[in-house]
Amino acid sequence: MRFVRETSPDVFTELGLDTVIVIAENGVPVVKHPPQVWQSWPPEDQEAVGIFEVVPFAPPPGKQTIGEPRIERIDGVVSEVYDTVDLPPVATPPKTVAAAFNIKIVDGWIPTIDGMFNIGAAIYLDVGLYMLFFVEAQPDTNYFALITGDAPVKRVGEATVEYFTIEVKDGPDGSGFDPASLSVQVMRIEP
Repeated sequence: MRFVRETSPDVFTELGLDTVIVIAENGVPVVKHPPQVWQSWPPEDQEAVGIFEVVPFAPPPGKQTIGEPRIERIDGVVSEVYDTVDLPPVATPPKTVAAAFNIKIVDGWIPTIDGMFNIGAAIYLDVGLYMLFFVEAQPDTNYFALITGDAPVKRVGEATVEYFTIEVKDGPDGSGFDPASLSVQVMRIEP
């Protein structure tokens, strides 16, 4: 919630949510209203003493806000307003899942592969190095892997149309590391 008080026609001052509103008669303060009182008033009672709840700004589709907000009365409604600029067109290439799986690594081997989609086999090559074979070969190497798991560094090593390797290390310049498990989604970028 954001409130303002109209100090003169179409001039608004922001009110803190802890502001006490003083009502005066003939320049003499008559009543002080704590925030929990005036914030609970219906809008017409607030507006009678110049208080307005500001309608937040929502940029139109394809626009981005710039600069600082200002408060204006638009069609009788006190609103937050920003200047806007056109957003550049977004060219996000469509992605397709080419393979997906979860592997568990125990004592130098891969005892289980779960949730397999287009993965035929997994081979433990060395500590932190695994080779995975596609059931259906990829048309090219225009793919990438989203790898999650409890390892600090995970990346695709070698990538071919028939298989790829995953390298796992215990740090950026670290040694090979075997996490308890890895989840992998291989995504293709389609033109």
